[in-house]
Parts: sequence; C-alpha cells; structure tokens
Amino acid sequence: MAHATKVARSEVERRRAAAERMRGMFSHLAPGRNLSDELIADRRAEAETETREAAQEAGRLRGRR
Repeated sequence: MAHATKVARSEVERRRAAAERMRGMFSHLAPGRNLSDELIADRRAEAETETREAAQEAGRLRGRR
C-alpha cells in the first residue's frame, strides 16, 4: 500500500529543477520531436499487429479441427 510522505517545499523545487534538467539533457538529439510520443505510437502499432496476427493464428487453428 502506498503512503504519503510530507516533503518540504525546497525539496519539491529541487526535484522539479532536476526533472527539468533531465528533460533537456537529450533534447538536442531530436529537436522538434517528441520521442516519447513516437515510442508510444510505435508500440501501439506493434500491439495492433500482434493482436491481428494472434486472431489469424487462432482462426487457422480452429480450421484444423
């Protein structure tokens, strides 16, 4: 079970600043692109293909009876 932890405002700001630095760390590699969105779109397309292939295989196996 998760529990809440009280964090000082300065700690929140420190973590927020670190997150901002991390976001910018690799931005020069793909300027103007959102790589996380591209990764998600690629994975969704792969999942759709896998689902379609599994349905085709199931249909093929049912036809063997």
